Amino acid sequence: MKSIIKPKSQHVQEGPQMGSPGGVAGSGGADDDDTAGASSAGSASGASSAGSASEGDFDDGILQDARNHLRSFVERSAAEMPKSGRMLDIGPQGRTFVRDSFSAWRVETLDLVDDFDPDYVGDITCTNEAIPDGFFDAVACLEVLEHTVNPFDAVAELRRILAPGGVLLVSAPLNFRIHGPLPDCWRFTEYGWRVLLKDFEILEMDAMACLERPLFPVKYNIRARVDHEKCVDPQAMRFERIKTG
Repeated sequence: MKSIIKPKSQHVQEGPQMGSPGGVAGSGGADDDDTAGASSAGSASGASSAGSASEGDFDDGILQDARNHLRSFVERSAAEMPKSGRMLDIGPQGRTFVRDSFSAWRVETLDLVDDFDPDYVGDITCTNEAIPDGFFDAVACLEVLEHTVNPFDAVAELRRILAPGGVLLVSAPLNFRIHGPLPDCWRFTEYGWRVLLKDFEILEMDAMACLERPLFPVKYNIRARVDHEKCVDPQAMRFERIKTG
C-alpha cells in the first residue's frame, strides 16, 4: 500500500522543532545543544540510575548512558510487541535504531521539516490530514514532546493516528539541562506522564534514576497502549505517593 504523503511544499516552518541528527533521538554524534536520549527498565523497582558526576559535567557525563538506555528500551519494546505492523517514527532525522529494532515492520517517518526526506511533513500538535485515523499500529515519539508548544495536543494527535490497541513509545528528559532544537519547553514528572497519557494503558514506565536525587529521574521512557474508549477527566484522577528504594 502506497504511503499517503503530504506535499512538502505545504509544511510550515514555525512551531515546535522535532529532533536533530543523533541528538534528541539518541544515536550518533551530538553537538552541545542535543539532549540525553534514553532511560532504563521496568517500573520503579527496575529503574536504572545515572552515574555520579560533578555538577559541571553532569549532563555530559550521563549523555551516552542515556542514549544506550533509550536503545535498550526500544529493543526491549520490539521484543514485547508484534513481529510486524506499520509504525510512524517521529523526528528520527539521523537516528536509525527504531527501524533497525523493528526490521520486519513498515516504518514511516514524520518531521516538521523535510531536511531528512521524511514520509510526512507535519506538526504533531495539529491534525495531520495526510494521515487517516487509526493508520498506525505503533508510533515512536522519542525525545520530541519537550520541544512541542502543546504536548497535550501532540498526545491527542498521536492517539488519533494509532489503531485500536496500538502502542506508543514515548520518551523525554526530566533532570536534564535546556537543549536544542529550540524550543525546549517542558519537563514531565511521573505524575505529568500519567495525566498526558490518561487515555492510554501504561505498559511500562521506565525511569532512569539519578543517584543524587531519588525523586528526580534523568528521564522517562514509556510504552503505552491506546484506548479509544477512555475519556478520563484529569480533575478526577487520583495520585499515589511515588515510592523510592
